[in-house]
Amino acid sequence: MTVDVARFESICNAHTSTSPRQWMPETYLILAWASHLVGMVCFLHQTCSMFDLVVLIGMHFVCLPIIAPQTTPRLMACIAGSLYGLIAGLQCIDLCFDFVILSDQPISDGVDTFLARQVAYLYYHTVITASHVNAALLAIVLTSFLGALVGLGRSSPGAQRQWLILGAAVVVGSGGYMTCVVPRYLAIRQASRFEASLFEGWGVVLGARIALYGSVLVSLPVLFALQGSRDEGSDDDGGLGKPSERQQQQQQQSKEASATCLLSASGARS
Repeated sequence: MTVDVARFESICNAHTSTSPRQWMPETYLILAWASHLVGMVCFLHQTCSMFDLVVLIGMHFVCLPIIAPQTTPRLMACIAGSLYGLIAGLQCIDLCFDFVILSDQPISDGVDTFLARQVAYLYYHTVITASHVNAALLAIVLTSFLGALVGLGRSSPGAQRQWLILGAAVVVGSGGYMTCVVPRYLAIRQASRFEASLFEGWGVVLGARIALYGSVLVSLPVLFALQGSRDEGSDDDGGLGKPSERQQQQQQQSKEASATCLLSASGARS
């Protein structure tokens, strides 16, 4: 009798104990997070101060919960809506200075007159060198990158197609921005004094910003559809929330564990 009870307790404890994989993100998400951290450090370490590197590394750890197993695709789709609003607002502000640069008309404060590019330099140099602004921008970039991977990897096949469309639009918009705009910002950041040549060919920057707006507009219908869908395993999912193979295996293991515990309990009582 004592042996049966001990065996029953050991079986139940073995099946109900938390598996390490239940709180660990998928391997590909951990590798993506680590690769992004290493890549950003290698790319920016020559142009950043030690404090900026601390902010860079710290924000990666702040954003680490994005890849937690509890994060669902629908949650990331809802967060993406807020990120789109931030992106649109920040780009709208920068557009004002794009138009100032391209118009190349002097600006007066009523007392003195300044060159248009000089005013733009003061704005961009102040913003780009602000650590809290860089932290916010990094959070947006990192959340977009990891959130898209979470949505793509944890969704059903029907929802995965929508995440692919969303990801493609983000790659086009963000890719153009990183290629055409970020190098200009880094050059302004490194400049110790104003130089008009920093703003030569600024029309490319305006074009990249417009392309980013276009990608956001294209993504909105898909994003709204993902926000209205149910997560995997939930009821009334509209065909987009069928349990994944991993969840089906976990459910089957849970049923087998319950049956084993019941059988062991019955044997212990007898």
